[in-house]
Formats: sequence, C-alpha cells, structure tokens
Amino acid sequence: MSRIYSALGKTITEKPRSVLFVCLLILLFSFYGMTSVTMSSGTDTYVDPHSERGMLLHDYSTFFTSTQFLVNVQTGGVATPEVISFLARLEEEIRGVEYVTTVYGIVDIITAMNNGVLPQSPSEIRELLERVPDQARNAMLPSGMMTLISVQTAPGLSDTASEAVIDNLFSIANTIDAPPGVIVSPAGSAAFQAEMQVEIGNNTGLLILAAMVFMFLAITVLFSGVSFRYMPVGIVAAGIIITFGIMGLVSIPISMVVIAAFPVMIGIGIDYSIQIQSRLHEESMKMPIREAAYETITQVGPSVLIAMSSTMCGFLAMLITDIPMTRDFAIICMIGIFICYLTALVVIPTLAILLNFKPKIDPGILGKMMHGYERKLASLSRSIAKRPIFILVIFFVVAFVGFQMDMSIPTNTDEESFVPPDMPALVELKKVQRAMGSSSTMTVFVKGDNILSTDVIEWMDEFGAFQHDTKEIITGVSSIATLLRQYNNGALPSSNAEIQEVFASIPPDVSKRYIYGNMNAVIEFSMTSITSNVARSYIVDMRSDLKSFMPPPIGVSASFTGQLEMFSFIIGQIENGKMLSIMGAVILITSFLLIVIRRIIALAPIVPIFMIVGWNGIVMYAFNIEYTVLTAMLGSLTIGVASEFTIMIMERFNEERGKGVEKLEAIEQAVKKVGGAVTISGMVTVSGFSALILSSFNLISNFGLVTVLTVSFSVLGAILVMPAMLSVLDDVEHRHEKKA
Repeated sequence: MSRIYSALGKTITEKPRSVLFVCLLILLFSFYGMTSVTMSSGTDTYVDPHSERGMLLHDYSTFFTSTQFLVNVQTGGVATPEVISFLARLEEEIRGVEYVTTVYGIVDIITAMNNGVLPQSPSEIRELLERVPDQARNAMLPSGMMTLISVQTAPGLSDTASEAVIDNLFSIANTIDAPPGVIVSPAGSAAFQAEMQVEIGNNTGLLILAAMVFMFLAITVLFSGVSFRYMPVGIVAAGIIITFGIMGLVSIPISMVVIAAFPVMIGIGIDYSIQIQSRLHEESMKMPIREAAYETITQVGPSVLIAMSSTMCGFLAMLITDIPMTRDFAIICMIGIFICYLTALVVIPTLAILLNFKPKIDPGILGKMMHGYERKLASLSRSIAKRPIFILVIFFVVAFVGFQMDMSIPTNTDEESFVPPDMPALVELKKVQRAMGSSSTMTVFVKGDNILSTDVIEWMDEFGAFQHDTKEIITGVSSIATLLRQYNNGALPSSNAEIQEVFASIPPDVSKRYIYGNMNAVIEFSMTSITSNVARSYIVDMRSDLKSFMPPPIGVSASFTGQLEMFSFIIGQIENGKMLSIMGAVILITSFLLIVIRRIIALAPIVPIFMIVGWNGIVMYAFNIEYTVLTAMLGSLTIGVASEFTIMIMERFNEERGKGVEKLEAIEQAVKKVGGAVTISGMVTVSGFSALILSSFNLISNFGLVTVLTVSFSVLGAILVMPAMLSVLDDVEHRHEKKA
C-alpha cells in the first residue's frame, strides 16, 4: 500500500501539470454523463423489480391495473347546461390524448340515460342526476360542487408514457376555455406521483446549492488560518459533478431518498479535503512545498483511506435491505465519498505545487482562537485519559437509555406524509379523498393452468367469503367467482361447461378486471381505510389462512400483492433492517480495523460509535421523529460518519506512540493535532447536512435534523470518549505484552 502512495506522490510532485490535465478531462467527461441522469418514483423505488415480490407486482400491474388518472372539476353547481356542455367538451379533448383508452364521467352516465342525447335544461339535468345509481353518483359526483372524470390507459403503460399523459392533462386543464367559476385540475395518485418527481428534481438542486453555501460560510469562519481555505469547497463541487456523471453512465436514478445522499456526500467529502489540506499546511511550515505534498500524500493518505473505508463499511451494511432506493442511497454515498477522497488526495497537492502554496504565518484572530481551542482539547483529553472509566460509564448509561427509547419509535411508510403539504397534486388528492371517502384494497393474485375450472372457482368463492365473514375491516370481495354468481342469478355455476357459458355472457370490459387469459386472476378485498401498520397484521393472518387453512387447489398459486401489501412489506424491511444494518456495520468495521491494524487498540473507535447510535434514539424520541425508509438508515450512517472521526484520532495516537511518546502525551498530542481538524470537519459536515433541513419533503428534513445532531455527537464522541478508550486499551495491550 505504501508503494502505491509513494508512486502517486512522486507522479504529482514531478508532473503536476499532466496530473491536473487528466483531472480536467475526467471532469469534462462527467458533464456528459450528467445528461443521462433520470428521476424516479413509484413501486420500483420500493421493491426490487427482479425479486419475486417485484415480478408479481409487475404482472399484476401489467395484467390488471390500468393507470387511472382523475380530472377534478370544481364548480358552483354541476346541474347547469353550461357546465354539462363544458364537461362533454372536456372529455372529448381528453379522448384525443395519446395512450388514453377510456374516458368516463357523469356526462356519460346521464347521456346514456337520456337515449344518447345531452340534456339541455336545468330541470332535465336535475331529473337525470336523481336517477343515477348511488354507487355511480358517489364515484363520479361526490358533491354538488365537484365532479370527477376517470381517465384510463391500457395496462402496463411505461413511466415515460404515463408522464406524457399527465403532462397533456395538465396542459388541457390550463388551456381549455372553462365557464366562469369552473376549475379543472388533474388529481389522483398518478398526478401525485408525477408532481412528486418534479419536486424531487427541484429539491435536488436546492439541497446541493444550500449545502455548498453553508459549507462556504463554515469554511470562511472555521478554516481561516489556512492558505487557500476555499479549496475544499471546489474539491467537493468537482466530486459532485463526477458522481452525477457516474450516476448517468450506470443508470442510477434520483429518487426521494437518493437526493439526501448528496448533502451526506458533501458533508463527509469536505472532511477529507480539510484533513488533507490541514496536514499539507502543517508539513509546508517545515519543508518546501513539493516535499510537503509528498509527505502529505504518503502519511495522511493511508490514514484517511482507513477512515474512508470504515465509513464505507457503514454504508455497505445498508445493502442488506431489499428496498432499491435505500440501496441506491448507499451506493451513491460510497461512490461519492470515494470520489471526494481521491479528488482531494490528488488535486489539493497538485494545485498546492502549481499555485506555490505557502502556509499562513499569522493565522489571524480566528486562527489564534482555534489554537487556543486545540490546547484546551489537549488538556481535557489528558484529564479524561487519567480517569477513563468514569466517562465511559456515564456515556454508556445514556446510550442504554437511548436504545430503550428507540424500541418505542413508530414506523411510517405513508408517501403522502413525506411530500410538501402544499404540493398541488397532494391538495387535489386530499380533496378527492375527503369527498369520496378513503378506502383500501387488498389483492390476492391467483395463477394456474385453468382458472375457470370448477375447483378453482369454488375455492376463490369460498376463500373470499371466509375472509369477508371473519375480518371486520373487509367491506366487500370481488373476483371472477363473484362475477359468475352475479351473472348466474346469485348461484355459482356447478360445472365447467356452465362456467364457460356464464363467463361468455359477461362483458369483456367487466371480466378483464378480474381475469387475464385463462391463467391469471385476482381476488380484490375492499377494506376500510387503514394504515400500512394495521394492514400488516391482517396480511399475516390472511396469508396464514391461505397457506394452512384454505390453500388453493393443487397446481394453483395464490399470493398477496398490490400497493397496500408493498408498503406493509416495507415496514417489515425498515423494522428488521435497521438493527441488522447496525450490527452489520459494527461487524464490518470491527473486522476491517482488526485486519488492517492487527492490534487490540483497533477496537477503540467501536465503543464511541456504538454509544452514538444509542444517543440517536434519544433525539428521535424527543423530537417525535418516526422511522422511514431514510431514517431507518441512520444507525449505519452514524457508524460510518463517526468512525472517520474516531479513527483519525486513533491513527494519530498510534503514530505518536510509534515514535516512543508516552501514553498520556500521545493522547494529548493526537487530540491536539487532530481534534481541531475533526471539530472543523464536523462543523463543516454539519453545515452540509443542515441543508437537508431546508427540504420541503418532511421525510428529508427530519432526516436532516437528526443527522445534524448525529454528526455533532460524533465529534463529541471522538473528543470525549476516544481518549478514554485509547487509555484503557493501551493499558490492556501493554499488560498483554508484559505477560508475553
């Protein structure tokens, strides 16, 4: 490893212009990759499309779920010729949109009831509206001042085509000549998803800009004692561009969770730049700049690599989850921090040589204040190292309380609670839900060689009836079996021939909702509006019934699928995955440090890291922050971030001890030399993470609040707990050496 850094140091010091030219070429190529970056939302960000659950959900969406768009028309009163005529014209405009297969609204119902003629008088319209069946009226005319138009496309519509449909609906709503007082706006889940993608894009730019501005201000105040103090900001900016380029080239989309990776990457990445530039500043005060650059690369490069690798172990543990956007978050963080590390290690010494970097002799008022702060840190660390057990017991008790509080923190997977509350599509969706009443649907996907056989139809009928009778939240059940009853005077056909005869009498537009071909069918359970948490317990019971009590006939498979099942699955992933990722991160980092360092002292960073995870539980409980797909990653993220600070102090301690310095003096020197840089890095990292708080997505802003406090804890853990751990483990090592 030392040969690699030595070769890199020689190349940079001997050919700095060539190195810079290569770096600029990579940066330019990254701009090309950025043009291919895409936004993503919807089921593919929650469930791996290649998993069994993802493929089942895809088949269900392709065969049975046509994309339904709703157009909400608000008016002072629907029962006027002007409004009815406008609704008819609006429907004709929508029917002309590409990919749209069906447009259906209250106009179609009353026209069909009036022999295909549009009513022309208010009295005629009111009379027809009174005759509309209750079910249709509730669906199409939830109130006298609101009517909905259902717009459907063919099943399996691609994301690009769906976006085109919703864009056209928005265009029609904004340009059509409506009567006074009439407001047209797309609504429903499809419009919600489309607008959420736009918000994701807007938030990405805002968060990156805010993070860069906050870091610029933090660098101005905290890094004033170093020449070219703004260089780390430029390094991180280049790292972001290269990371975006890689995302575009390898087709990693930006999702609601992935956008949070950039402030995280910025916050961690700038720390590497500060550590490297601080060491360069220190070395340049003792030797010429080329020698200082070589010394910095060969000495601090491996140390920061170890810290970065341990941070990556924290993110690597996140890959244990089955949630695609969580894995993408971890992957982007790992790519980003590696790029920032490599960029800082290469570009800072290169620019220092080309710009003839000279250290500041007079650090100024802020620099002198930092020197005073470092002296106080050194004194404090010596005091802690003399009485290590006391500080360890106090912080361990606090962490234990935090872990207990963590157990009572609820989990939330409701997308509507994640987005800006004033997002127009969400406002429209809430209006529709209030007017129509909210309900949920649970779906069982049935596959077999012959769905219309007698034994399969009888099983579907019995299973549906049993669930309806035994589960109080189920309000109705629909399937091809219930349709066969409906079209056979309430009786279930008793033979294959009778089933085929009755099935032939069912209109295809009606039957296709429940059966596709002869091998795929669904049973849909209508339920009272429930949360994913409640649905999860019912799914467990119904799945148990499906497996043990009322299994399908031999050769037939039946599985739960759909949105409600998906979000119930996500809750399980969050609750189980958060602790698994924490334990995975601890195991990975511990194994890595023991392999690299091969001494008991390598365990020193683990204890403060684990304590900090416990402290996070207190913060989340105190601020009433729920676990989500993003905050569930907080444990392994904390371990990754905190490990860097603690390892940097440990590495400097080992360096001092290697020179023969006595234990307390080595701890004091390590905290004095690195503690100031760690504090600056931590505060600059906090400034980067604090940009997350500005997000209009509650999901991200809550995550930002906790991470800001987490990084602050990480600095405290490194400064207060590490001296105690180093003191204890150093004594253990020396006692072991004496016995040996």
